[in-house]
Amino acid sequence: MGKKKRLSVSDERIIEVILYAKDHDIPKACRRFGLADDTVKRYMREAKDKNIMSVPPPKKKILIFDIETAPMLGYFWSIWKQNISTVQIVEEWNILSWAAKWLDEPEIYTDASWLHGKNPRQDKGCCKTLAKILSEADIVVAHNGDKFDIKKVNTRLLFHDLQEPEPFKSIDTLKIAKRRFAITSNRLDYIGEFLGLGRKVKHEGMGMWNKVLAGCKESQNKMIEYNVGDIVLLEQVYLKLRSWDKVHPNVNIQFSDRRCPVCGSKNLKDIDDVYTPVSKFCAKLCNDCGKYSRTGQHKKSKEDMARTQRNII
Repeated sequence: MGKKKRLSVSDERIIEVILYAKDHDIPKACRRFGLADDTVKRYMREAKDKNIMSVPPPKKKILIFDIETAPMLGYFWSIWKQNISTVQIVEEWNILSWAAKWLDEPEIYTDASWLHGKNPRQDKGCCKTLAKILSEADIVVAHNGDKFDIKKVNTRLLFHDLQEPEPFKSIDTLKIAKRRFAITSNRLDYIGEFLGLGRKVKHEGMGMWNKVLAGCKESQNKMIEYNVGDIVLLEQVYLKLRSWDKVHPNVNIQFSDRRCPVCGSKNLKDIDDVYTPVSKFCAKLCNDCGKYSRTGQHKKSKEDMARTQRNII
């Protein structure tokens, strides 16, 4: 048997660029990777000459991320049932810090508004770095991310006239918890404790935010620690919940062989056939993450399909 073909770092780069160009187009690939049009076309010629496209493409990049935001500052006359007008707002909310890590990789990335200047209310610098890492992701995971984190990030990027991140799919662990389970509380802290995974990093509450905005270095470091703790716990919660998610993005779509659509494992076991309203399919169980899936090709002949009665809608 011949040696297994391995990719060099440069070959991996070529495949990544070419796959992106095929999914989108060459100009978008140029913008994403900072390459000239001629360079992308040269990559395509080299891939054909070296026959490196026969090597499996890189896995989807899944980013776990979380943000912390500053509260708005304003004038008000009471603390009970207030309807605060926009003219009472003195300071808008902004992003204070963010933390992120690639799934199954150890390194954790962080940034904060105060690291780009003395004023924690000025978040343009950390918004730029967050947009950059989001653009590298194929899929992002956040707890309440669809309603909070992603919209908050989009808002600040729009405010600073910064480019929207490259398109990505989102996985919201809060939505998975609400759709599939009846956990007493869907807060990340409670789910982590409920599953025996641990809890969020403890802090003093609103006092920490006040001290962060006042420039207290100790509190600012504590906020980053708290932010990092969230994504460490979130990754563990996501790994527990992902096989239960019926709308999880398919991480296997770029491969031609049979792999788990949720974790990408090839360690699949045949189980009984599964049925749709008109056909049947071969079903699989992932021995690594526990996800049930089915093949894309049905097992009924054209004649059987023609004889199958359908409901009238």
